[in-house]
Amino acid sequence: MSLFDLVEQSKTVTLSGGSVEVYPLDLRKILTLIGKHSDIASSLQFSPKEARADVIREAVISAGSDAVSSLIDAATKSESGAAEKAPLSAMDQLEIVEVVVDMSLPKERLGKFMVKGEQWLAALGLES
Repeated sequence: MSLFDLVEQSKTVTLSGGSVEVYPLDLRKILTLIGKHSDIASSLQFSPKEARADVIREAVISAGSDAVSSLIDAATKSESGAAEKAPLSAMDQLEIVEVVVDMSLPKERLGKFMVKGEQWLAALGLES
């Protein structure tokens, strides 16, 4: 058994016009998205710590269409800008965002990740 056997590698999401394979994002991709779309980090930074697991989807969505498109491109392993050009309905986009967030940051394990993130920020001298 390898490490890759322990993690769900992808999920097929059925959309209004067909289906798409969605992959979880690794930490590097998550940090790249947050760096590119600072509104995501801002939304999380000012939310109560105990509520952060519940607001990640909303943070991505409220960051705007560019952030949603970037997330979809990364999660579907598409070229940059592909999600913007795709004929995806708002519901299709929301469904993909929900699936990739659930796969990348499972709610049952997110609390530990957030605590560790708080420690990293403190060690760097940054406020959370």
